[in-house]
Amino acid sequence: MALQSKMIGDYTDPFAVLSKMRRIGFRNSEASIASLTLTFGSIEEYMDYQLAGSLEYAEMNREKRGKFGRDCSTALKKLLTGNDLIDSGDVVFFSVYK
Repeated sequence: MALQSKMIGDYTDPFAVLSKMRRIGFRNSEASIASLTLTFGSIEEYMDYQLAGSLEYAEMNREKRGKFGRDCSTALKKLLTGNDLIDSGDVVFFSVYK
């Protein structure tokens, strides 16, 4: 857990992660980066995907969830392509041995 708390914000930097993994005794460390594009049919579908498993969202009362949903919908409307919301980014995969 201590390693994770020190890595906040660095997970997408393969050099930082691999360096720390080697420092704590892992060997044969490798990283690969893949591009990922997800297409969502609506803002609601995108929000459901992003919030799945979110304890913070689950603990919100109905009123706060409604306000949060409206605020997100307003902010995300500018990202729509037609009716779809397209989310792209990179995913970093790490492989190490102990």
